[in-house]
Amino acid sequence: MFSSSPIGEADAWVALFGDLSKKKWRNCILETTGLNARETFLKVALPFPQRVIVKLNAQRKVLYGRIGKKRRGEQGGEWTFSADYPDKFEFVRKLYKELKKVPSDITIDTTRLEPQEVFQIALKKIENYKMMYSNYDWAKGVG
Repeated sequence: MFSSSPIGEADAWVALFGDLSKKKWRNCILETTGLNARETFLKVALPFPQRVIVKLNAQRKVLYGRIGKKRRGEQGGEWTFSADYPDKFEFVRKLYKELKKVPSDITIDTTRLEPQEVFQIALKKIENYKMMYSNYDWAKGVG
């Protein structure tokens, strides 16, 4: 079930999927926690191996530090996962163990990495992933 929000999250996701469909779902990056119903929809909408799930992990204390470095408004502000998680500190505190269980095709431990390093590693791992499926026609979505 999609959670509700002032702008209607379900409506926002339907609009997003409409826009992505116009692009034929090519070269799209969606950021999500992996803990809600959207992932079920994405798995159906984007069959393997058209979608690559990249999970960025970090130690809990590192996540707290990163949240603390954000400007006050970015620590929660407009962001709410639900009423049970009013800010990102609470979200990490309550759901860290569940986040560790989210399946992925590629996992990167970002604990000791700078953002540019994470980006470079992700690019390399995605290229390796694509090479594993080199007989798959990524443009047409058939193998």
